[in-house]
Amino acid sequence: METLMHTEDPGASFYREQAVHDAPYLRRFLLAAVIVLCVALPRAGVVLHGLKVPLPYSVVLVYVVFLFVLPFRPLRRYARYLPPFIGFCGCVLLASLIGLVRHAMPRVVLVEVATIVGQLPVFFVVVHLIRRPADVDFALRWLLLSLLFASVYGIMQFYRGADVIIPGVTYTAATDFSLVQIANPGNARRVLSSYGDPNVLAGSLVLFIPALVGMLIAHGRRSERPWRFLYVAAATVLSLLLLVYCNSRAGYIGVIAAVGLLTWKFRSRFLRIALPFIVLAWLVAELGLVQRLTTRAEVPSSDPRWHYAALSAELALTYPEGTGLGVHVKRNPIDGRFRLIPAPSVWATYNSYYMHLLVRGGFLCLGAFLFLCFRFARIPYKC
Repeated sequence: METLMHTEDPGASFYREQAVHDAPYLRRFLLAAVIVLCVALPRAGVVLHGLKVPLPYSVVLVYVVFLFVLPFRPLRRYARYLPPFIGFCGCVLLASLIGLVRHAMPRVVLVEVATIVGQLPVFFVVVHLIRRPADVDFALRWLLLSLLFASVYGIMQFYRGADVIIPGVTYTAATDFSLVQIANPGNARRVLSSYGDPNVLAGSLVLFIPALVGMLIAHGRRSERPWRFLYVAAATVLSLLLLVYCNSRAGYIGVIAAVGLLTWKFRSRFLRIALPFIVLAWLVAELGLVQRLTTRAEVPSSDPRWHYAALSAELALTYPEGTGLGVHVKRNPIDGRFRLIPAPSVWATYNSYYMHLLVRGGFLCLGAFLFLCFRFARIPYKC
């Protein structure tokens, strides 16, 4: 399988460094396990009844590697990643202290901290486990298998409902709230696959589908067996079809934007990029899913989420330092002023990670996160 990285570039010295004291079999086993648990079975785990939140096995594995393996590696290998990571964690810590001073419930603050920074160690673990260009191909193969499982399983949910749910493996939660999405009739039905929530699934597909399209582009650069191209194309089509069954507006927009950027960058590979979408259009028409796309685009003006962006901007100007983690806002209906109150639960959010980070952590926290994303994104781009 064609690798998306080249050996004759600045990243080559990084791979040479990582090859020292290598244990390839254990490392690749851990890499495959991380990908399977994060992509195919992200909700496999147990429920922490005291906090009423799930603890996925993927998080346990990532933190075992992060806390008990990486500290024994020379830190100079990760020096260029640490400053923005430490800076963002510092901003989150400051926001949590502000929340506690404003009488937020410690349980809610703890869950919010885990939600905001809990996934960042995955980056360092993947960097630690991928040391050679061949490891990229190995990771992409497991990504393909994991996405095929998640796609087929999610599509099965649309037709068989919650009967295919396996507690503790494909769905782990303190309540069955999200399962209502599968039971909705007709065009209102939305699948969860093994991700526990339609919007979480859609956000993940926004990341994975462009990677699959990139693999289709890479297959055009050298002669390979046709079945490999068809294998990647089938995984791409099934992932796109899963997005249709997931029925997420943000997911549609994200995938269109990402694939549009790839199309502009690799115009000579347009036919390879367009092939999965042509097949998807045929499947959508044959399965009678066109109405799902059109009705989902119609959002009633009474939907309170229409006002979240304006509300978040107003709150950010009122509290530029942030309200603090675990602190919610209530508006006085008489004079229109805001009043800070402890968040009643972890579900008191603003329907967007960025808006939530802006309101709770202020401009400093949002700026640190965007800078972190920019610095991390530059690394694979330069390779």
